[in-house]
Amino acid sequence: MAIKKIRDFLKLISEKTLTPVVFLLNKTGITPNFITWSGFFINAAGAFFVFSGEFLTGGFIILFGSLFDLLDGTLARKMDKKTRFGGFLDSVTDRLSEGVLYLALLVYYSGINNLTGIILCYAVMFSSFLVSYIRARAGGLRIDCSVGIFTRFERMAVIIAGLLFNYVIIALWIIAVLSIITVIQRFMLVNEQAKS
Repeated sequence: MAIKKIRDFLKLISEKTLTPVVFLLNKTGITPNFITWSGFFINAAGAFFVFSGEFLTGGFIILFGSLFDLLDGTLARKMDKKTRFGGFLDSVTDRLSEGVLYLALLVYYSGINNLTGIILCYAVMFSSFLVSYIRARAGGLRIDCSVGIFTRFERMAVIIAGLLFNYVIIALWIIAVLSIITVIQRFMLVNEQAKS
């Protein structure tokens, strides 16, 4: 519960900080969906540098791309441009952005024959997607399943820090373990609520 409060507080602060930028973007006619796609392509470019072993450059590019993930939702909410497709697109591109990053790391570690890195990349990709899938599937059952200690926000914060400070293996360990814990938390919640 405390983690969710911190997450919500940071989201509120970021929205307030980005409000002037959002008003400027709105005047240009840029749509939230355009920002969403832009963020994905920036993240994909960052993943390319990660694949090349240039973790610091890739980390900075992905950090920049993550700002777009905040901007699209803020623009949609503040300027009354929310659409069902926009929410769908945001979720899909979030998964794509994570997927290309973990794939880039997997290929990189395969290239240098680092078995630990390869296994961790697979574990992180699998558990991260499972965290998101459980929430989506629970939504279909009309169960709010946003609980858990490690959502996409935390995963991206940890992997970006790992890239910037060259502690990627440690970051992958953290994400793998805490994502699996989150999967268990969400599974238990759905198990409890779906019985009623």
